[in-house]
Amino acid sequence: MDALPAGIIIVAPTEVGVADQLAAAIQQHGIAVTRVTTPEELATAPSLPCAVVLTPATRAAPVSAVAAMETRFPQRLPVFAEPMVLPGGVWTAPPLLLRTSVAETAPLVLRALMASPRTAVQADPHAERQRARMLWWHHNQRQFQALAVILGVLVVGFVCRLCYVVALSLFVHFFGG
Repeated sequence: MDALPAGIIIVAPTEVGVADQLAAAIQQHGIAVTRVTTPEELATAPSLPCAVVLTPATRAAPVSAVAAMETRFPQRLPVFAEPMVLPGGVWTAPPLLLRTSVAETAPLVLRALMASPRTAVQADPHAERQRARMLWWHHNQRQFQALAVILGVLVVGFVCRLCYVVALSLFVHFFGG
């Protein structure tokens, strides 16, 4: 790990309480933490390493979106409060998933933020489209199941009818009607 910085920035909307817990855990390591909850606060924040705490519900919140694109911070680390797809942004490290204990996660966040900046980590442009397709399938799964049952009944009915016609033809052929 490189030298510890004077401080770091934790970015997340107010409703993401785990961001406050993470800030408190990092402060216990002797690091000054600036907690940012709005784009206006982010605009005046110092140029320090930045951890953006994301949830699926708040990933598109204005403060998260601005922080993801802000290039004046030397490091930008996405921290997932729960598993999700990496949103678009100019990230300098791969995402880090919060563990069950925020105290266990704080040193990992510090280590990731103190590392030398890497080349930007880009979100997979197809991941969001694939996720949307999966959600569409999940929401329409009952309709597809009903359609499969109907098609199955029709196929079975057709096969039974075909068997009936063949059996009747054989009966007429062998027994002469």
